[in-house]
Amino acid sequence: NLILPDRNYGWAVFDGNDCTFIYPDSCTSPSYVVEAPLITFIEPPAGTEFYTHAAIPEFTDKLLTGILWFTGMQVFTFNDELDAIVGNEYLNGGAWSNMVRIRDLAIHPDGSIYLITNDRQNPRIRRMSSMISTTIEERVPGPVLTWPNPTHDLLHVKGSHAGLRLTDMNGRQVSARVQAMGDRTVLDLSSVPNGVYLIRTEDGQVERVIKF
Repeated sequence: NLILPDRNYGWAVFDGNDCTFIYPDSCTSPSYVVEAPLITFIEPPAGTEFYTHAAIPEFTDKLLTGILWFTGMQVFTFNDELDAIVGNEYLNGGAWSNMVRIRDLAIHPDGSIYLITNDRQNPRIRRMSSMISTTIEERVPGPVLTWPNPTHDLLHVKGSHAGLRLTDMNGRQVSARVQAMGDRTVLDLSSVPNGVYLIRTEDGQVERVIKF
């Protein structure tokens, strides 16, 4: 909706363009005139931000929103007066599919965009910037599943890994207490300095970990 003073936007009597008859006569009363939204679409939107920065010119002066039912992002283009939507682009596939669902997003002052992605079982915080490649790295035999990542203290790694190693970005091994807990391995990173590290398993799996 484009919110203007002295207008009636209808919630919860109106859901989008549909009247729900929650209150008697509200859908037929001449005094209850509802301002129609600029656009409605079936996919439930997640976090929404209006992007005004020049760092990612493809998004400048456009509305960005995640989508809860599908992967990717919706990008809405407005007219010069910013009171009507003149274009709608659905970004999906490639790196967008790798993020699974985008649940929320926030714009950093430098123009980069932070995204909460994936699902409850594997939540991630990702950063989007014009300086960061969107190429999906091929990992053999596949990525290690870690959570929570970033982490402040305990890092859970899916599976039992007797030969698990933690290294810094220069390949130097970092000491951390490792404990097997059923179907997972837990690393205690509470005494490890803040920074970016790599988890390496005995069978060649690698995943980047952020300690804050």
